[in-house]
Amino acid sequence: MLDPLFPMFGSVMAFIAHALGAVGMIGFFEFLWFLELWDVSDAVLGLITVIAIQRAAAQKEEEEDEDEEDEEEEEEGTRLNETGMWMFSGSWTVLWWSH
Repeated sequence: MLDPLFPMFGSVMAFIAHALGAVGMIGFFEFLWFLELWDVSDAVLGLITVIAIQRAAAQKEEEEDEDEEDEEEEEEGTRLNETGMWMFSGSWTVLWWSH
């Protein structure tokens, strides 16, 4: 939506999100380190656990999204994935072999 006005908008937003995520993890490590009475091994183990839980939640959410997409495609009777692909430029392109 903002690409015509700000061509690097997506990249800037991704950078901000990842930077905040990294700062959050560092802050959480410091907090765990304090809670564990300055024992680094327990703080690292806690951080690894938090990362594993976040990954599991993200994978579960992705699986649910894929299931919803499959159900929608079955209802429509079309499979867009087989006839085209989304380009990095932000447009849908029909593949040459699907004509």
